[in-house]
Amino acid sequence: MNRIILIGRLGRDPEMKNLPSGMACCNFSLATSRKWKDKATGDSKEKVEWHKVVAWGKQAETVFQYLKKGDQFAVTGELRYSEWVDKDGNKRTTAEIHLEEFDFIGNKPKESAGTATARPSKLPTEEDIPF
Repeated sequence: MNRIILIGRLGRDPEMKNLPSGMACCNFSLATSRKWKDKATGDSKEKVEWHKVVAWGKQAETVFQYLKKGDQFAVTGELRYSEWVDKDGNKRTTAEIHLEEFDFIGNKPKESAGTATARPSKLPTEEDIPF
């Protein structure tokens, strides 16, 4: 199973482009962090990891429309690696998370995105539950 779940903050505004086929593609970086207390010194420590995320189609349009640098966001997706050769002829590998599902956290957008692939931004109220 290849599934990754991350909660973090956008490190920059999402970048959108349309492929020759017309499909939307949106790239953004997501920062996750881990905090702990150093046992030897008692100092607070933090480690930040950066993740490249790619969204396609309607999800890409939704991400581009509603998110900006600093927003907190949850992603679920597939981890993919791609190899390429840089301008100096060196072989490079890039890891990307291809977005499958997402959720707005913290300051949610004022309008509903209305995409079937996005999780609802709030839980149903009692009157919405059919039992």
